[in-house]
Amino acid sequence: MKRTKRVDWIARQRSMMAIWHVLRPADIMQKGEVTGSDMRFGSHLTLSKDIDVSFEVHGSHMPYFQRSSETWALRLRSDIADTRIGPLRAEIEGSESTAKAGGANFEVLATFNTLEGISGYDVPELPLDAGDAMVKARLGAYSRRIERIWASVGGCRAENAEALILWIIRRRHRTGSGRGAPSAISTAIYFGEFDLASDLIAEMADDIEAYLKEDPTHQVRQRAYAHYCEIISRAAAAIRRSRQLVR
Repeated sequence: MKRTKRVDWIARQRSMMAIWHVLRPADIMQKGEVTGSDMRFGSHLTLSKDIDVSFEVHGSHMPYFQRSSETWALRLRSDIADTRIGPLRAEIEGSESTAKAGGANFEVLATFNTLEGISGYDVPELPLDAGDAMVKARLGAYSRRIERIWASVGGCRAENAEALILWIIRRRHRTGSGRGAPSAISTAIYFGEFDLASDLIAEMADDIEAYLKEDPTHQVRQRAYAHYCEIISRAAAAIRRSRQLVR
């Protein structure tokens, strides 16, 4: 079984960042972590004083999770962050910090396939010795998918972010954005989507019940269960308050 080295990933990261910068010249580049088996880097684009869009490119060689030990996987996630949701998220999480934003985090290929009506998705894999031309083609395909996703709501602009965020959260089981979480719950409440928020709360309740049942006497699980029960209670209270405000 072939193994990759950190020095190889450092060189790969440098070349991929240069390619990504050409593909997305308006983005601000962000260097990420490099190990012996993977590397990350990112970029972000500010749409307004409240809304940022960021991307994380992740290349990895983890043969046990891939179709072949002779390839490496290349995936792309994106995050749409709206800082206006921060205070509500802090309230629901019981945190004093309002720095965490709301919004949506998603897998770009899964979201594109969902938009196009394609069932499922396979993370692209490239040969270990893939040259820049092959990597550029794959990154270019990802960049075009980003543009297609945003085009579905009218383009990558601040005024279109809400529509895309809610579209992704509603299809969370297919877009790689995950099940009920404080960020998604806060986002749904902030945008007045109370039924969606209630569905997300129900998912969280199911998940924490299942988590505790795996080992009901485990203290860490008990503390986590209590913590998320408090989040659920505060989220339900926020929905009740918000419903009254819109009447």
